[in-house]
Amino acid sequence: APDSAVDVAYGAGRRQVRLLRGEAFFEVKSDAARPFRVAASGVDVTVLGTAFNVRLAGQGVEVAVQRGLVQVDEATVRPPIAERLRPGEWVRVGKNGPLERGAIPPEEVAPWLHGQIVARDRPMADVVDELRRYYAGLIVVADGTLAGRRVTGVYNLSDPAAALRAIVAAHGGSVRRVSPWLLVAF
Repeated sequence: APDSAVDVAYGAGRRQVRLLRGEAFFEVKSDAARPFRVAASGVDVTVLGTAFNVRLAGQGVEVAVQRGLVQVDEATVRPPIAERLRPGEWVRVGKNGPLERGAIPPEEVAPWLHGQIVARDRPMADVVDELRRYYAGLIVVADGTLAGRRVTGVYNLSDPAAALRAIVAAHGGSVRRVSPWLLVAF
């Protein structure tokens, strides 16, 4: 996804990717002799053959499975996290270990691949953080109360300014374009 970075290390007996920033979608061909692993901020995801998304978010690491099966581990927290995910399941591992688990339709995994943000009862601040990666300038939410409002909807990433206006307007707010590179929501 935009504003993302990975470090790739493939060898004779391993396929390792480290997500340094942002979000990445992986379609992995099964190879038992060379397991595929993704590391993201202390969270390890191991797969044999699957399609899944990993996202570094402000609150931690999110993993969602479109097809197949993945193992999500975080050994540095107490108790250690070891979760097996099937299609449509997701987990969010917080920075200090709290775990959230949920389910979505598998076709909604990695909606950014289809130019969309799909939000289901998420804080507006989180949705706007995601939207920022698709806007060439700066987006500021000047009202803390507005930023905490819950958002549900599907938003088009090809026009981030229009998506922001739709998100904010649903809660009675406004968006002002201060310059071609600055949007302020209030």
